[in-house]
Amino acid sequence: ITSLYVRCMNGETRTMPKFIKGVTRVDVRGTFRPDIMRTLQLFLEQGLLEPEPRKFLRAHFLSQPKPKEPGLWAFYLNVEVVGTHQGRAARRTFRTTHPGMDQWGLGATAKMTGIPASIGAQMLAQGKAKAKGVVAPEACFVPEEFFRELEKRGIKVHETVHEEGYV
Repeated sequence: ITSLYVRCMNGETRTMPKFIKGVTRVDVRGTFRPDIMRTLQLFLEQGLLEPEPRKFLRAHFLSQPKPKEPGLWAFYLNVEVVGTHQGRAARRTFRTTHPGMDQWGLGATAKMTGIPASIGAQMLAQGKAKAKGVVAPEACFVPEEFFRELEKRGIKVHETVHEEGYV
């Protein structure tokens, strides 16, 4: 198993269709090291990812000593958008890269969560938000500007475009 679909409460699954024209469905999928994926598959098959068992598992795992991390790993974010562009079937894929463990250590997940949040807060403070009030990030910021800010901090967003008839 290399990826696993898990029902999750990520806000973008509900907000993106409201703020991005033409978006009708947003799914969130995650992948981890193979040993973690095997464990998650077992939990899924045994019904342990439902809300009540999940609360127990979370509390249990958080109370355990931190395991030694095997090998090189990173936080991986991949966004795939499927639809049409100028009347043709199209798919755009955005993926992120960031500094390796030699620079970020075991903090990749924390940094890939905290850095974008920090950029958003800084852009709000600088008056760079496109909308006022409580709105989703996709309705608030210019993506290219946000991506440039990410890159200044070592996080790169790579885009691949596939259109019908093109390889």
